[in-house]
Amino acid sequence: MQRILQRITRLFSQFAAGGASLSMAVLFLIVFINSVRRYTIGKSFEWGEELPIFIAIYGVMFGIAWAYIQDRHIRFTMLVGFLPESWTRKLYMLVDLIMVVNGGLLTYSGWMFVIRRGRLEASGIINLAKGLKALTG
Repeated sequence: MQRILQRITRLFSQFAAGGASLSMAVLFLIVFINSVRRYTIGKSFEWGEELPIFIAIYGVMFGIAWAYIQDRHIRFTMLVGFLPESWTRKLYMLVDLIMVVNGGLLTYSGWMFVIRRGRLEASGIINLAKGLKALTG
């Protein structure tokens, strides 16, 4: 059972690290191309202004997950260092439970946002999609 949990943890860690890396690489590439385009021909892609915001949000979320899985997140240990080992273990289990509940609530909140406000359009991204639809049918 321990080995299965370690494999699952490693897979989630690799997924989160890959997601964070890919998000930041794509973010850099879009901003770089848009900047070069703006300064050379005076125009930038419409979607190049809005898409990096969403990519950065996902990149940060993947990075947070990766840091938490590897236990490399910010922790206030000044008071925890004075607690007995049994209390420390229980406290860390409580923190993990709170993080799972928090993640579930964030997921639910995102789902409710999509359901209630899904008809809102980000103009640059929607204009690109409409243009592709017109080109390809």
